[in-house]
Amino acid sequence: MMLVEDELFDNKADIGELLQTVTSSRYLHRRAPPVFHGEYDLEKLFEMRSINFKQATCTTKEVFIWLLNQIDLHDVFHNNCFRPQLPVPHQLELAHKRLGSNGNGASVG
Repeated sequence: MMLVEDELFDNKADIGELLQTVTSSRYLHRRAPPVFHGEYDLEKLFEMRSINFKQATCTTKEVFIWLLNQIDLHDVFHNNCFRPQLPVPHQLELAHKRLGSNGNGASVG
């Protein structure tokens, strides 16, 4: 009785070639180029109902605005790098989303 491996890889050269392909490539198949989303739409975020806003940002609109006003002009959010940072409201929303998660993608709110 032949094992599946014996049937598939009866030639050691085939195994060597496959091993070379795997070890020399990060991916076995070409990956599609990344898809970038359009500009962050803060207006659309604030048009949400309060309950949906809270679910999306893990905070209320009032607290989000207050916190944004506290951090907006801080140097850490502004740089002179060739690759600009995301807008401060976007960074704040992403941080809230990440901090409001308990590790499994579920958020409380």
